[in-house]
Amino acid sequence: MNSSVRKIITISDEGYTRNCEATFIRLNDNGIMMAYTRYSGDCPCDDNAPSEIVARISYDEGESWGEAYTILDPARHGAKTVGSPTLMRMQNGDVGLFYMVRTTPHWLHHLALVRSSDEGKTFPGEAVNCSIEIYDGYHMLVNDSVIRLSSGRILVPITYHTGNEKAGDDTHVDPCAYGAFTYSDDDGITWKSSYDEVFQPFSNTSAGLQNAVLAEIGPKAVKVFWSTDMMCQYESYSTDDGDHFMVAQSSRFSSPCSPLKVAKDPSDGSFYAIWNPTPVFNGRCYAEGTKGQTSLVWSKLDSTATRYGDIKVIESDDSYGYSHPAAFFTSDGKMLLAYSFGDRSPMEKLSIVKVDVK
Repeated sequence: MNSSVRKIITISDEGYTRNCEATFIRLNDNGIMMAYTRYSGDCPCDDNAPSEIVARISYDEGESWGEAYTILDPARHGAKTVGSPTLMRMQNGDVGLFYMVRTTPHWLHHLALVRSSDEGKTFPGEAVNCSIEIYDGYHMLVNDSVIRLSSGRILVPITYHTGNEKAGDDTHVDPCAYGAFTYSDDDGITWKSSYDEVFQPFSNTSAGLQNAVLAEIGPKAVKVFWSTDMMCQYESYSTDDGDHFMVAQSSRFSSPCSPLKVAKDPSDGSFYAIWNPTPVFNGRCYAEGTKGQTSLVWSKLDSTATRYGDIKVIESDDSYGYSHPAAFFTSDGKMLLAYSFGDRSPMEKLSIVKVDVK
């Protein structure tokens, strides 16, 4: 671990096989709330295992964390699996929680929004279905990836897999995803789809465009990154607040097929990237459980989130995979990171660290 990185805590809740997919928000009492997905079941690799979304709170800028408490039980949707949370301050002051609901194994997913008027203690009331009918089916969302643009629009990047929902062995889902976007201009009450969908500009892939994340790089200017199995992240741009997106092209970020996090420091507008820098290529050897995500790094970016400076290691170990980072900037000038790691899967345990980025 780099000297600028300090480990705070490892979360491996007893009786649970998987702790992953974190997101942060500042509370009105100055605490920091972290929500994450917690799975039970027998295997940390099972995306269809029972799960819930839980939260912990820190009152010392991430140096210590309270006990976990459940904020979202999948039973309210008649499902057993929920995850991929994003916390957001809503325009009426509520704490909003965006998340995915897996209605049927391997197929029907929905994006939902619930609100809390008591600063994240409870999220009562009926959930808003943020999904668009044309994307009913297998679509995925990365944790901590829903953003509010400076215009007030809420923009959601999803990756959509075409297919069908039939019984038993006739079910088919295309493993190659493409990029799509939904948005709300009334603070999450109603939802529309962007005009453009973005397809992979390459062939011979078994993944397509996966793990979409967003960064607002200027007024009406939005950048999106996707992970691929083409040894790098791909990127695209919108110059009209997410209504349209350009054709995807390869970026400067090499990586395996894992999400890259772009975080913007609200104190000075600087961008930082957190990602797995070593791609999966023919001849590379790595333990299967790590998925090749055996190092996690960060770097400061330029104003367009395009070029990076010195790359600094957060963690690197060939026996572990690291994945799905979330970032939050604390009042003591540090970047608080939460990411998952494990040897059977990169999604087993949750690590929280503070990074000195100045």
